[in-house]
Amino acid sequence: MKGNTTADISAKTTVSYLSLHDAFQFEKVKISLSGNSAKMVPKLSYNLKLHKKDRLYGYKDLKLRSLSLDPSYIREQLGYDILKSAGLISSEFSFVRVFMNDQELGLFGILDTFKDPWLSNVFADGDSSYKHGYLYQAKLAGANNHTSDLSYNENITAYADGQYKIKEEATGGEKDNYKPLMDLTKFIAEAPTNSSDAVNEWNKKFNMDSVVRSMAIEILGGYGDGYIATSNNFYLYQNLSSDQYTYIAADLDLCLGNTVKNISNMLSGDYTKFPGWGNKPLVNQMMRVPEFNQKFKQTLQDLNSKLFNSDATNARIDDLANMLKEDVEWDQKLTKDLVKKLLEMYGLSQPSDIYTSPLFAGFLKDPAQLDMAKRLVDTVPFNAAINGPTGHITLSGIKEWFSVIHQNTANFFLQK
Repeated sequence: MKGNTTADISAKTTVSYLSLHDAFQFEKVKISLSGNSAKMVPKLSYNLKLHKKDRLYGYKDLKLRSLSLDPSYIREQLGYDILKSAGLISSEFSFVRVFMNDQELGLFGILDTFKDPWLSNVFADGDSSYKHGYLYQAKLAGANNHTSDLSYNENITAYADGQYKIKEEATGGEKDNYKPLMDLTKFIAEAPTNSSDAVNEWNKKFNMDSVVRSMAIEILGGYGDGYIATSNNFYLYQNLSSDQYTYIAADLDLCLGNTVKNISNMLSGDYTKFPGWGNKPLVNQMMRVPEFNQKFKQTLQDLNSKLFNSDATNARIDDLANMLKEDVEWDQKLTKDLVKKLLEMYGLSQPSDIYTSPLFAGFLKDPAQLDMAKRLVDTVPFNAAINGPTGHITLSGIKEWFSVIHQNTANFFLQK
């Protein structure tokens, strides 16, 4: 797998899991590479699929996140902490030291994925008889220039072009049924906005708390590849018991000041300047409903006051940083060795050669991508990644992010 990172290769292996309180060993675990762009970095991420009825704390499918895009190592953990604190559904995340075939791989994040029995665990306390609806995943882009922005298309075959994926079929449902998703996007396109029944109709179709809070957190959390910025990394779950769709944010590796874009517009405090604002159907229509418009703005202010400020986050950040400090030093040393091997593979002798190599010329024309490459091959110090400044246009210190976004958002609403 490590020799051919662009191929979809898997293997069977034995996995041992050791914690302070438990020790498990699983046979016939399927391991494969995880992610798309994540396959192009020196340190890789992995998917684990346990055999048949084997479970780790109730879950069969797990992801080992390399954390290679975040020199603070803790943004994803904090991202999930924030979602849960806001009363939203999310994956569970923790840290693990990973070894493979007696080789040190480093510090990873471990999290559950959105595969059976995830829905029954989250929505029905693990009830195996739970009857669930469809779980649709946004995959960013598909054929024919289609994206997962929730635009309505009259041709149902367009929904199967690759921009969406059916992560879980409804209980007893058809395998490739995009009709419910098509109906949902049709509702979004035609949804009432100013009529007396607008709020009621929206609430019939969506768990609107999940939508409003998630969109507010995307803004305050600087989601660089979420729905608003890129139409990516979210799920829509059709809850049969309430007949509503729940919005679920996912893959929080690019948030809280870690992004592939220039973060200046994300930090302005003016939500209308956030990348992608104004061209996403769900947000556009929601904001045309006066009650949801007001609710969104109030939610932004409430979350900014209660969650996105240094008083609420610094102690948690310090605890995580202190816990991981030695592991980060270990991981960074291993990653430097991986970078060296990657450079040798491309016939380069040192990190700076990347910036002049014709192999990367097209990719590095974008200042943000160039900046991203620099911080991947030249390690950002752990302390700078935590506290700032970092000297990068695509990365702030994580404490710096909370301080600046809190102040700028507060100032923006004070001027209204």
